[in-house]
Amino acid sequence: AAPKILHHVTVSGAAGMTWILPYLNQKWTERTDCYHWFARIQREVFGRDTPLVADADYRHQWQVTAKPSDGDAVIMYSHARDVRLHHIGVWHDADGGGVVHAQTGGCVCFDSLASLQQQQWTVREFLTPCQ
Repeated sequence: AAPKILHHVTVSGAAGMTWILPYLNQKWTERTDCYHWFARIQREVFGRDTPLVADADYRHQWQVTAKPSDGDAVIMYSHARDVRLHHIGVWHDADGGGVVHAQTGGCVCFDSLASLQQQQWTVREFLTPCQ
């Protein structure tokens, strides 16, 4: 089968990517922004009720990790524009690892860390649920 392009990563087949397939190419809107998709994936795939991770109080449910695993939060920022943009996505272990996220005006996609850097996103931290 021909490889499928999932934004900036070429994936040869869908092995290991099963949980993200229903979300890919879903549209970003003001009501379905990056956090909406993050929270929805957390609830539907990982069974987690997710409070707003950007809240200062999130540390009681999430902790910083150096090595992300499937379902962990990826907190990003960009200085590419005049304002500092904040962004969130979900880590996925497939194809060496990457982030499932929805960018403003786009759709849900899967990007490697290198691809995110090319798009001028910087990963601030990876967060994993507290046990």
